Amino acid sequence: MGATDFSNAQKKYMESLFEKYGELIRDEMRREIGVLKEEINSYKIKVHRLEEENKNLKEKIQQMDKRSRRNNLIIYGIKSEGNNVEEETKKLLEDKLEINCPEEIIRDIYKLGKGELSPILLQAYNQKSIHRILNSAHKLKNSGVNLAPDYTPEEREARRTLVKRMREEKERGNQSYIRGNALIINNQKHTLEEIIAGEKERGGNREQNSASTSRATRSASQRSRQ
Repeated sequence: MGATDFSNAQKKYMESLFEKYGELIRDEMRREIGVLKEEINSYKIKVHRLEEENKNLKEKIQQMDKRSRRNNLIIYGIKSEGNNVEEETKKLLEDKLEINCPEEIIRDIYKLGKGELSPILLQAYNQKSIHRILNSAHKLKNSGVNLAPDYTPEEREARRTLVKRMREEKERGNQSYIRGNALIINNQKHTLEEIIAGEKERGGNREQNSASTSRATRSASQRSRQ
């Protein structure tokens, strides 16, 4: 056997080995890839389940937080120092809001800061008392004192969005007021979700208009240099 024949025979032998074991290797790789895909899908399902559980838990915590604040009221604008917070708050209820026997309403009172005009949190015994106080809030007009429910952080953010849109509509001459978690504009109800979606859409349009203006400005500048 010459050198050429030996080389050809060796080449064929190697090719047969590659054909034999290469298929085995490919089968093993396909099997391992299949196992990995199954594991990945399993992890995806677990992650999705955890996300759902986290979402549900967050909603439960928010509801618990909301319920714990139902009997609370935030008072802004009372000037108080040291231990006279309760005295000043009771005086406000009796003299300004004309609510008798405030000690039967108030469960606890404390300041939410150290400044003279820091907000005061009033805890009542029941939600009915909070409604009674809020229904008398119109008597504080032009007094510099304001009352507000003890909103959760999520509610405060929603409230800011509604108030901002309400002011914009009033500037346009439209009748606008907040009812619950919605805005009434000219007797038409707009939910918070609809308002947020509208804000995002207007924001996107402003970005597009800004980008178009910038391109037009650059084009005009380039033509002027030519």
